[in-house]
Amino acid sequence: MILKRSIVSLVVIVSVTAVGVFSALNYSKNPEFAGAGIGQAGASGMYVSLQVCNPSIMPVTIEGIEARLHGNTGDVGSLVIKGDTIRPFSVETLQGTLGFTDFNAMKTFVDASLNNETDTGLDATLLVREKMLGVIPYLYEKNYNLAEFSNVIFGNSRWSCNTKQDHASEIRQQLSLVQERMSAADLIYSGKIGMGNETQPENQPMP
Repeated sequence: MILKRSIVSLVVIVSVTAVGVFSALNYSKNPEFAGAGIGQAGASGMYVSLQVCNPSIMPVTIEGIEARLHGNTGDVGSLVIKGDTIRPFSVETLQGTLGFTDFNAMKTFVDASLNNETDTGLDATLLVREKMLGVIPYLYEKNYNLAEFSNVIFGNSRWSCNTKQDHASEIRQQLSLVQERMSAADLIYSGKIGMGNETQPENQPMP
């Protein structure tokens, strides 16, 4: 009887260890990202959509995706994406916001993203919060320069899932429109172009 219990205990231990090793190896495959679109944009932020591929053979519960954009003077912006559960080798489109500390920080980011600039003094730290098997917390963290980070959220990177829609050209057009609006606003508020009747109160809306 004691021998049988020992054998059962050994089998359980081996099984649990095998599952643990399997899970660890499986979760070494980090989620993969591709831009899915830009929504409404304001003076210091925009709504973004992100395609997320689960390249593992097990479901992944993403609790959230966050990023901090750093400059020479500290944090200049952040990305916050709501999470979801993604089936094996499947793709989900997640929604969130990309916000900046001020107008100039956002304009610098948009201009640099469109021009593929690398020497901007900006970089980003991406955090992906997951739960292994829907229970065990797991954190994926990676640092990017501005060009790499821009490609992650707006472009196309390595992709293991079969389903993928290429929105890179569409997103570039959307970014260009944002850039045009920001450039026009910059000219207006810097006083480089006329605002109409100079006697009109500053806080009165233009027709």
